[in-house]
Amino acid sequence: MLELAGHELRFGLPAPGDGVLVWGQSPTAWRGKLAAKRAGVPLVRVEDAFLRSIHPGRAGGEGPLGLIFDPVGVHFDSAAPSRLEEILALNPDSSNIQAQTEAGIARILHLHLSKYNNFDPGLPPPDPGFVLVVDQTRGDASIRHAGASEATFHAMLAAALTDHPGARIVIRSHPETLAKLRPGHFDAHSLAAGADRITLLTTPVSPHDLLRGAAAVYTVSSQLGFEAVLHGHVPHVFGQPFYAGWGLSRDRQPLPRRTRKLSASQLFAGAMILAPLWYDPCRDRLCSLDAVIDQLDA
Repeated sequence: MLELAGHELRFGLPAPGDGVLVWGQSPTAWRGKLAAKRAGVPLVRVEDAFLRSIHPGRAGGEGPLGLIFDPVGVHFDSAAPSRLEEILALNPDSSNIQAQTEAGIARILHLHLSKYNNFDPGLPPPDPGFVLVVDQTRGDASIRHAGASEATFHAMLAAALTDHPGARIVIRSHPETLAKLRPGHFDAHSLAAGADRITLLTTPVSPHDLLRGAAAVYTVSSQLGFEAVLHGHVPHVFGQPFYAGWGLSRDRQPLPRRTRKLSASQLFAGAMILAPLWYDPCRDRLCSLDAVIDQLDA
């Protein structure tokens, strides 16, 4: 994608005028950070955009349909600002891209699109009125860098039970957990004590069907919290993901530096239109968000 955007890629030590590209906060990213510091050149971190593919990347075979290139930080690391955070703090007057924003939100909700899209649209969701608790994969960098830990997930579940006495709790497992690629924080054994109120959802139900049926949404740093905002929820957020701190969520760990109040449209414009580069793999060219939605709808 960088080459399509006009940049030359090569391996080796950086020269003056170069930049160093690393994958997010991966275990080897420190090498690129050190090389960039020694050479006095910019460090650019890259991460998947918020519509990625049908199957999770760890399932193999599918490249991402979009990437976020960030010379400032990385969007899931709340310890410091990122390019996406700067966009959200300064730029997204969505009025100049209002039609694109509204169409993008409407199509994503109508087509049930998410970061990964290997759910079964024929599976029925639980009866409406439940409290949705979103699990994530254990040890994922987006948890640690959002100021959370394994204990945060158990605190989140306890809060959901306390805040909604008598309500049904539905825990949504991560797609990588359903594919047996990485474990989550909850399993049938750990939830046995609350089995009368808690359902661990282990089938690939559409996340949008879950959000439509939920009375409340609890998350740590999952992208599903962002999608909850698009559905009109004000999610309870226990970490510090990119969508927290803008007046659209109930934040258990506020971020004082995020002071701007955004609309859901502004959040979408920054995260889905202004920040990513989108890619059309059929034509091998950069494209718009709308073209990526077409790819996933094909």
